[in-house]
Amino acid sequence: MVLQDVQSGGASLLVWAGAGVVALLAGLCYSELSIALPGSGGELVYMQKVFGKAPANLFLLTSAFVKYPAITIIMTRTSFTYLLKCFSDFCFECSPYEFVLSLSGILIVVIACLMASYSTKLCTTAINALNFCKLAGILLILSFAIYVAITAPNKHEIAQRFSLDNTTTNIPTILLSLFGAIASYEGWNSLNLVAGEVHNPQRTMPLAITISTCAAIVFYISCNVAYLTVLPIEVMKSSTAVALDLGRIALGRYGQILLSICVVASCLATVLGLVLCNSRLLQRAALDGQVPAVFKFTLIRTSTPILSIILHGFICSIFAMITSLEALTL
Repeated sequence: MVLQDVQSGGASLLVWAGAGVVALLAGLCYSELSIALPGSGGELVYMQKVFGKAPANLFLLTSAFVKYPAITIIMTRTSFTYLLKCFSDFCFECSPYEFVLSLSGILIVVIACLMASYSTKLCTTAINALNFCKLAGILLILSFAIYVAITAPNKHEIAQRFSLDNTTTNIPTILLSLFGAIASYEGWNSLNLVAGEVHNPQRTMPLAITISTCAAIVFYISCNVAYLTVLPIEVMKSSTAVALDLGRIALGRYGQILLSICVVASCLATVLGLVLCNSRLLQRAALDGQVPAVFKFTLIRTSTPILSIILHGFICSIFAMITSLEALTL
């Protein structure tokens, strides 16, 4: 979407870098807030402290009951769509049927909620493992891009893809692409939702946000450099799955399958993270009396907000029945 908006490879890289800097600065501001106002809940706590209950309730309604469940289902549908597109040749040219996507979304959410209910440590371990798979996919993409950059006979043509030629001069369009890139860095504010469970937050919060956001900046820019190295700009603009196109060029069918698995791993890690974060947000809302007090119930053995996790899963299941990905993104 960024490349489609700004129209040039060089400008798209600048947008990704600028969005990363904005996300990093915002994350550091949030880390200071988490130290000044300790406890889980993130923005809900800060808004209630500064603006009062009415804006905090509005934030709770839009985030806990709309934003996070919608993102969860978008991730489940995206992951299963990638798998169906990847293996469509093996199932008689089947298409990603909407009801299959809905059922798969509910199944993935149920599994994620069961894991989060059983153990927070199990959930975070699974997230780390899935992110390792994502990192492996990024390294595969970068390795092939380096190989192409070294061996390609049309190095001048590749270099032209990184120029600022044909960059749009429409300021609203550039700002729109910047906001879209910032949305891709979503997660810089998530740690604050579980800040009450972080040991030594004065040191851990700013360190974790700085390392993770800087790593995301490097990975996003590196992947876009790799895409521009391997794929022509017009192909990237028209592609609905750039990573799969690159994988198909790099390793044929097997490359497409490998990168599909990496994309799925990334989406599933996001789903698990959202279960952890939104359940804590709902638990905090219950502690503050904004939702029924029963949702603050915590299992003593596992220290997990079991009823808040169940509520998140129920809301996600309702969103999963929406049969249009476009409807979820509106």
